[in-house]
Amino acid sequence: MANPNDGTIDNFLTFFDPTNANYGQSGNLVHLFSPDNPGPQAVVGITNHADPNQALGPVFKGQAAIQNLFQTVFGAFNPFKLDPWPPRTYSTDGQSAALRVAVTAKQVGLWFQQPDPAHSLPLSALSPVAQPFGGPNQSILPACLFFTFDNNQKINQLAIYMDRYKLMRDLQPTNKQNKFDPAVTHFLAALRPGLAADEKQSLFEAFRRLLDAQE
Repeated sequence: MANPNDGTIDNFLTFFDPTNANYGQSGNLVHLFSPDNPGPQAVVGITNHADPNQALGPVFKGQAAIQNLFQTVFGAFNPFKLDPWPPRTYSTDGQSAALRVAVTAKQVGLWFQQPDPAHSLPLSALSPVAQPFGGPNQSILPACLFFTFDNNQKINQLAIYMDRYKLMRDLQPTNKQNKFDPAVTHFLAALRPGLAADEKQSLFEAFRRLLDAQE
């Protein structure tokens, strides 16, 4: 027998399918979550493990915060694609579900920056770096989505379990010690098309000083 929450999950996934008209429509996506009133408010956590309210990463509570989260996801990564790996696993009461997905993310913008309270490492330290400096600038990694639903087939809690540090390693270049270095990333991100010759020379000189300091 199909679970009544299957339709909510199916609809949720359309917003992360670049071939679907719903893709990236965060203003519509947020309507799949529990309304703020009468509550309890919906919450989304990005974490390695833990309850979404106590996630080891950024937490977004309420309709406005959740819409802001997904606006930022689609602004920082395009595509941000979720490919489900069946089967779905439901709790005995049918009100919670776990779904494995493959995340494909290509960075095109910035994650939350200070002083935004959603600023969180390592994602906030990443900058979009164009080829050939940053390699493919795309990551494919496994993740698990854990949904808890209210009685109206709305998502009340969503925990996104993923290795954000693998995302960082995939997307970002490293310094001479083979370590992630925001200064190196920001330098390479600045080498944008159409950069004036004097600006480019100034950046190269700054980069040379940066490398000399790592000797």
